[in-house]
Amino acid sequence: MSDDSSTRPTARVVPKPRRVRFDMPAGTSRQHFVDGDLVMSHFVSTLSATFPEGEDFFIRSVREYRDHISDADLKEAVKGFIAQEATHRHQHRLLNDRLQAMGYPTGDRSACQEAGWPT
Repeated sequence: MSDDSSTRPTARVVPKPRRVRFDMPAGTSRQHFVDGDLVMSHFVSTLSATFPEGEDFFIRSVREYRDHISDADLKEAVKGFIAQEATHRHQHRLLNDRLQAMGYPTGDRSACQEAGWPT
């Protein structure tokens, strides 16, 4: 008997928007906010600085095609995906504002240039 799992229908996973809140490094001005670790703090701030733009791109990309989707389940999945990415984008922007206040160049490109970072 052979297992022909490739022909079985797969269950669709529909993203459910969650209210995500990041633990902000509030009340601290020290730049090594991830357990005092310079490398991880810079790594996290660099990732966070790039995420809102990427999340905007994902949202725009999915919105571009959502009106062409006829499958009701897929439409619901797209709606959930957009909502979840919007929540992520918002949280990263809040974190980036806090990191900017701590001296990380997480804002626009001019902040990176002022810090001497290549852009």
